[in-house]
Amino acid sequence: MCIIFLAFTHANAQELFLLSVNIACDILLWNAVAGTISHTLFNEAPMPSWATDFFLTQDGTHGIKAAEDTVKIVDISLDAAINSSALRQQQPVYSVEFSPDDSIIASRGESNCIDLWTREGKSLHKLRMPGISRALFTRFSHDGQLLASGDNEGVIRIWNTGNWRMVHEFLTHGHPVVA
Repeated sequence: MCIIFLAFTHANAQELFLLSVNIACDILLWNAVAGTISHTLFNEAPMPSWATDFFLTQDGTHGIKAAEDTVKIVDISLDAAINSSALRQQQPVYSVEFSPDDSIIASRGESNCIDLWTREGKSLHKLRMPGISRALFTRFSHDGQLLASGDNEGVIRIWNTGNWRMVHEFLTHGHPVVA
């Protein structure tokens, strides 16, 4: 099965792990030094939908999963199955990201909005793209004060996370911004 996410994490204080997530949201923790599988966390059964994206918190203890119709926070524990709680339903959700302090979740999907949520699932704001633009990519600045978005029409927008207003708009080469 296709791997959709790969990152290094410290699942415990002593070891460095490589975490991989496939489209079924099965999570493998590999011991990065020994090169062996340390732990496997399987998706809940029956599988509700394919995962389209996964993003890890800074401390590596939680992830956020985007699927065809839901966004879930996943508790990654070395001694338990995946524990997850649904934040919301939207069809479809393609991509998710935590802010640098892990307090805000940005999600993107079919709509012309970037949805912003607290980690507890409370809706903070919807950033609406003009016209038929659809956000394909977002990235928080390292200090979390700005959010960049790229859309299907080749426009990059910079948003202030204090008031969620657009600060700048850049027209690229006219091609979709996907990363």
